[in-house]
Amino acid sequence: MKTFTQYISEVQTAASGSELAKRGFEFERQLISAYTSKIRPMGFSNICNDMDDLVYKKYKKKIKRIEINSNLKRTSGGGLPKADISFLYTFEDDTQGIYSFSLKTTSAKRVSVHQGTVQQFLDGLNLPPDNEDFKIIKQGMEQFNLDGSWKTIKTWEQDKLNTFKQRLDKALMNIAAYVMSIGNGGTSADAVILYNPILKKYTVATDSEYIALCQNVLTNIKGLGGIFSYTYPHKQKGKQIQLKIPVILTKSM
Repeated sequence: MKTFTQYISEVQTAASGSELAKRGFEFERQLISAYTSKIRPMGFSNICNDMDDLVYKKYKKKIKRIEINSNLKRTSGGGLPKADISFLYTFEDDTQGIYSFSLKTTSAKRVSVHQGTVQQFLDGLNLPPDNEDFKIIKQGMEQFNLDGSWKTIKTWEQDKLNTFKQRLDKALMNIAAYVMSIGNGGTSADAVILYNPILKKYTVATDSEYIALCQNVLTNIKGLGGIFSYTYPHKQKGKQIQLKIPVILTKSM
């Protein structure tokens, strides 16, 4: 297993581009250092405690020691996995476990949680191809991929349009698990951390908890995508789709 210094050096090299990437790296570095310290800095105590709480919910054991888990599995295409940071926990009974987080550092109102081909998105629904929900979602998403928007789908006959929206809504939790946690291979994330470096506010939650938070806070959700914004990456229209979620921050650092 790599040392903390080796791991940070690799992340810093990967984040040598945009200012946002550098800002995200700096928070990641500080969070890892604080979380694995025996005495946690005051400014990070709240977020670290929330991370501990999620680990306890999964393992039902008290933590004795935390180390960085640098052995993140890459995706099938060689890219970064959903998990940005991962930790190896030693519990009081000397058993061990791993918990991984997807880290989003942003000052925007929405943040990307997934991009990939339509086929990858459909595979992530975890529905059999002969399933009626799958068939109409497949038709709709392939049309969205061609247009880069919902414009054609909105012209569908009303019953068909309603059915598509209902089936997409029905698959919400499958979609959330795939785009927020599982992705196209690689190490899955157990939870997401959203952090605004300007407001110094954050949220730590599992994908299901975050979806519930969005549904509770956003009482007037409109559009075919529900809480997700469907779009496409720059110059990738017709090739890939991108999903974004609203950024809801619940606590201060």
